[in-house]
Amino acid sequence: MAFHMRNWRSVLLAVLLGLTCNLVSADPKSKQLLDGMTARLASYKSYEISFAFAMQGTAQTSGTVVVSGNCYRVKMPDLEVYCDGKICQTYIPSNKEVTIESLDPNGNNLVAYFVRFLRMYDQDFNHIYRGTQLVNGKQLEVVKLTPKSPDSDFSSIQLELDPTTKLPVKASFIIRNESDTVGISIRNLKPNVPVSSSMFTFDRSKHPGVEVIDFR
Repeated sequence: MAFHMRNWRSVLLAVLLGLTCNLVSADPKSKQLLDGMTARLASYKSYEISFAFAMQGTAQTSGTVVVSGNCYRVKMPDLEVYCDGKICQTYIPSNKEVTIESLDPNGNNLVAYFVRFLRMYDQDFNHIYRGTQLVNGKQLEVVKLTPKSPDSDFSSIQLELDPTTKLPVKASFIIRNESDTVGISIRNLKPNVPVSSSMFTFDRSKHPGVEVIDFR
């Protein structure tokens, strides 16, 4: 599959952490929904999301992401990402290797500087309200986002939002130049979870023999 790990990692983080984005568009209904989502998440000092993740034709896997300010940590069975607001460390257990990248405040890489990506969401995406969709007996509000840049990893994103909680329930990404769809379902969101600075840094002492690949 052409869509390799670094790219789907970017997609995964984009939806899980990009929930706090602030979008501006001529479509008043989608703006209302997305502003409501932004305000809800911005009211939390931290939060943890449990999610299920699957690409078309692959088995579903699960994981968690913890977000606090500019810091985040993603944990999945085959991938861990630690970002402390300055450095991003990605650990691949099967390879026993961790890659280290500096976060470029002027970069466009979704992983390398996720916070900047969130702030530029309104510049990089158009969005439109697509109506409601009945899912498991509940009406969800649907918003479609389309990247303005032809260099984006995906051609469109569909968000399904719970009108009661104002939070997303599912996000579907259509991969550019491919027929694959990436789906992320949010199982649970815990607001204001306890966090510490050590949570957002990879602890090499717990992984003896790990290979370190430093791109700084």
